[in-house]
Amino acid sequence: RICPIWWEVSKLPLFETSHQMGHILSALYSCDRLDLLNQDKPFLAFHLSGGTTDLLLCTPNKQDIISIEQVGGSTDLKAGQLVDRIGVKMGLNFPAGKELEMLALQSDNEYKPKICVKELDCCLSGGQNMCEKMLHENSENSETAKFLLCFIAESIYKLSQNARAKYGELPIIFAGGVMSNSIIKQKLSKLKDVYFAKPQFSSDNAVGIAIFSAMKYRRK
Repeated sequence: RICPIWWEVSKLPLFETSHQMGHILSALYSCDRLDLLNQDKPFLAFHLSGGTTDLLLCTPNKQDIISIEQVGGSTDLKAGQLVDRIGVKMGLNFPAGKELEMLALQSDNEYKPKICVKELDCCLSGGQNMCEKMLHENSENSETAKFLLCFIAESIYKLSQNARAKYGELPIIFAGGVMSNSIIKQKLSKLKDVYFAKPQFSSDNAVGIAIFSAMKYRRK
């Protein structure tokens, strides 16, 4: 016997999407730029989290809402991995992002670390090595934390410049849990036409999935 409730639920349309789509749409909603979906030109997006450090070329279209192509990012460690690895070494709780940011805000130093960026790809493992060296040399945890966040910020800043050199002066959307960090955001805010998901929308893509479903249903 078929359960009546299941029968009704089974009649609902099914729309398949991706983790990336959810984060991008959450960010667009959060920073009030859903209008980019109605324009004929693409935009760039970064998704920085514990599992991703991706540079994405996003092209709006009627069928898929957005066509997403990964065009760059980190070739080794992800930004969130780097934060957590160094944070744990300093005795912080996992995940370490919030505590590490609080430590870094205690430092007044401005760092411009040596980064490894080639065209649209970066390597972040060097940042881990440099931070571990600082800890080994008994640097203050606040200084190591500040250096680490500056390293990530400089890497993404350079990738943003390179992406615009290749694709033109497109808007850039920043999404993912790492992008809730105020120090990284401060550096990237120096770029023009950039937009950031609010912290409560940075690490959660549920809102984006809801928006995707609503838009697909209306278009269907």
